[in-house]
Amino acid sequence: MRIILISAALVFANEAAADAYWDYKDWTVSISDIDTGQDLRRTCRASTGGDGLPSVSITTSNGDVGPPYDYPVPLFRETAPRGYATQIQTGDYIVYEFDDGQGAEATLEMGYEEDVFPFAHASPFPGEVDWMLGRMLAAQSVTFYRVNETLPAHQDGSIGREVVYTASLSGFTAAYLKMMESCGHVPGDIIG
Repeated sequence: MRIILISAALVFANEAAADAYWDYKDWTVSISDIDTGQDLRRTCRASTGGDGLPSVSITTSNGDVGPPYDYPVPLFRETAPRGYATQIQTGDYIVYEFDDGQGAEATLEMGYEEDVFPFAHASPFPGEVDWMLGRMLAAQSVTFYRVNETLPAHQDGSIGREVVYTASLSGFTAAYLKMMESCGHVPGDIIG
């Protein structure tokens, strides 16, 4: 009986030790280890926002190729409770812009989690992932806009846009470095 209790305590201790978290100003790094039965898979995530607000995150694992061949993709995520809609609507397109005015259009995916909870995900186009990460390391904030012809036009006549979320990038560099190191990757040449 005593051996069983000790074994159970060790199993629970290992499971509790598998997850780790670090806060870097406005960003959080979380590490999760999962034993697949064939190997130990580690997932590393850096994120900001959430708690009912949209969020921005990047995720990698120790099984990913990693830089300089493949960079983790920044993902903007908006969700809504059952019966409500996301701020981003069908027909919108998403633009992200850094505090220095540089930005680009993002890809957009919309749907329902568990066929009930609406979501909208936006990420940079594949050829712009390393550029966006580099800008995130250099800027102070990034703002995500929904753009649609039904929104009031700007004074210059351009299509109207509405802020969906502004993410602080304070602490992002430290979070990115910790995330990459924790999953066994080098940060890549986007670090200046």
